[in-house]
Amino acid sequence: MRWSIGLLLVVSIGCHHGASPPAAAPVDYRKLSQAELAALIKDKLRVESVTLSPDGPNRYKGSMPSPDGTIQLPIQVTVEAERIILTTTGGGLTTRQVITPRGLESDLR
Repeated sequence: MRWSIGLLLVVSIGCHHGASPPAAAPVDYRKLSQAELAALIKDKLRVESVTLSPDGPNRYKGSMPSPDGTIQLPIQVTVEAERIILTTTGGGLTTRQVITPRGLESDLR
């Protein structure tokens, strides 16, 4: 009886050695529509709205609310295969934010 309980325990636990998580699907942000791109930016930056208009191949201009919501800041968006680069200017500062499959990166200049 003990042997069958031990065997049952080994079988139920299984061997997970060498198991690897599934690979992430490749991302190509250039394939997003303008609406999908705006929705993604809105979600990643956690802002209420983003407006975009085409400004060349894989480039957009638009606006989004300031962090306190009092004014609309102009943004320039460059879309590459694996990243979206947003440049925001206002109040003498330039903010560059990069959206990648790994998340959001930001820097002030």
